[in-house]
This record gives sequence, C-alpha cells and structure tokens, in this order.
Amino acid sequence: MGASGSLYRPFVYNMADGKNTAPAAAREDRLELKELLDNPGSAAFSRLKYIPRLGYDDQIAEFINGLFLAAAEAKYEGDWDKLSDFLDRWEEIGIGLQFAGMRMPEVAGVPWAPLSKPLDQARVAVVTTGGVFLEGQTPYTERGDATHREIPRDTAHDQFRIWHPGYDFGPALQDINCIFPLDRFRELEAEGAIGELADINYSFMGLLPDPATLMSETAPEVGQRLKDAGVDAAFLAST
Repeated sequence: MGASGSLYRPFVYNMADGKNTAPAAAREDRLELKELLDNPGSAAFSRLKYIPRLGYDDQIAEFINGLFLAAAEAKYEGDWDKLSDFLDRWEEIGIGLQFAGMRMPEVAGVPWAPLSKPLDQARVAVVTTGGVFLEGQTPYTERGDATHREIPRDTAHDQFRIWHPGYDFGPALQDINCIFPLDRFRELEAEGAIGELADINYSFMGLLPDPATLMSETAPEVGQRLKDAGVDAAFLAST
C-alpha cells in the first residue's frame, strides 16, 4: 500500500537500545484495531471480513494476537495445518457474528401457488439475489440495499456487473449462468421444455440484515410487474 493511509508506518529501530525511534508524527498516527483488518474485507469469499465489521475490540485483539502466535508456531514447527485450523475456527466465528446481526422475518405462512398451465406452455422469469446489474445501471453499493434491477433476456455477457459483499463473485463474472442462468433458460425455451423466457428478468442484492423493506415493498412490486408481464413462474437463483 502507498504512504497515504498505509498500514505500514515509518520507523527506525535503534540497534543499540532496542527502541522504536519512529518519527513523532508516525507515533501519533496510530492504527485502530479495525484498521489492521481492513485488507481481509476486500476478499469477498473470506468470512474473516466479519471480524472487523462486527466484532468487539477484544475479539479483534484476540484474533490478531492469535494469528501472530499461530503463524509463528506453524513456521517453527513446520506444521502449516495449525495456521489453517486457526483461520478455519475464526471464519466460523466470523460467520456467527454475521448471522447474529440479522433479523429473521416473522411470516404467517407462504400461500401455495400451483402452476396454472403446463411448464412447456409457461412464461418463466429468472430472478437472482446475486447482486447483478448492467453497465450503465446504478450499482449496488451497500449491505441492506433492497432495490432491484431489470435485466433484459438478451443482455450481452460483457454488460453484466456484480456487487455483493457476501460471496466470491469472481466465478460468476466468468460465467453469469452460475447465479443468473439466462442462457440455460433460452436453451430450455429452444428445446420446448418451457414456453418462453420472459423479456424482463430481475436481480436483487441478497445480503439484507433486515428484509422488512424487501418483504413489504420491493418484492411485491416486482411480483406485480411479473404478473403484469404475463409471467407464470419465476425461477429464483439464490447465492
């Protein structure tokens, strides 16, 4: 990282007395615990990112100290599984912190909606929670964003973009069908397995700690749009 905002502060180590003689400005520019763990947040696939976001300071300190110890012992003993085990344990703690902050919705029940016609006559829409949007559309930018994006059925692959902090979307950018299988449904249409793929399909960003807005506003709005478009069934591609 560069000097601006760097995690690496300038210092001079005095070999004579073993003291850190960092410039005064560097000593005053101390890092907060959460800052030390900024980098794992860039790895969407790593559950460690939840520790600085959601953990208490004593948990963060315990993780940093434990990481240092596990790394030192692994190198000294030549047993890198020890470091891997440590990271696995803290990833589980991280995902626990994530779920602890989520509010599970209370629902009275989901009404059963039988398909009104044979599948080979039905108009089917694809709906994803993978954070997909298109070049030129407003990107998703934060957890809890319950808005949706309209995705035309014949969108070119180079127009797809993804933002979602809850999973590693690198593979999905390589093959969008992992989370938004429009190609597969066009093939099903060509084979006669479904009647047709809807002209407009929909994307959400599914990391919603509180789904109240989705349940009361956004999902009913999209449901009505699908109904108005003559859609008989929706295929939900979840992350």
